[in-house]
Amino acid sequence: MTIDIIMILIGLLIIFGQFLKWKFLSDPSPQFYLLYTHSAIKRFFGRKFLKYFNYILGSLFIIFALVDIFMKYLRPMVRV
Repeated sequence: MTIDIIMILIGLLIIFGQFLKWKFLSDPSPQFYLLYTHSAIKRFFGRKFLKYFNYILGSLFIIFALVDIFMKYLRPMVRV
């Protein structure tokens, strides 16, 4: 359960950070493209793609955590 909560928090932080245009998420320095994935994505695909990538990545973190919670805790309660 702890990892699921952490994944949800990371997803929310990514979405919230992109919405508030935190520099390390929405506009990373291009000189670190070999060390930082967001910087490489911005360099090769552009800032607009990076914006959508951040929203999708944050959403996937939340979705996977919710699916994991369902499979671990709620599915055993549901009788088919």
